[in-house]
Amino acid sequence: MQHHIQLNNQPTSDSATTPPGADTDTLTSDETLARIDELETLLREDRARKAKFQKPEKHKRWESEITDLWKHLE
Repeated sequence: MQHHIQLNNQPTSDSATTPPGADTDTLTSDETLARIDELETLLREDRARKAKFQKPEKHKRWESEITDLWKHLE
């Protein structure tokens, strides 16, 4: 059984995921780069946590989105 604890009144949802229905093809280059920076920051911060507090499933989603965004810029 998993328990979800909410700390500091922060939502337990993953606010770092692209919203459903969002289309990365409509992002400008600046918006795409800003999103890549945001995701890389989240990934770096999460990896800095102790292993038991990290979220590997989020790492995979973030890494996948980063890859897709870089492809979009090519």
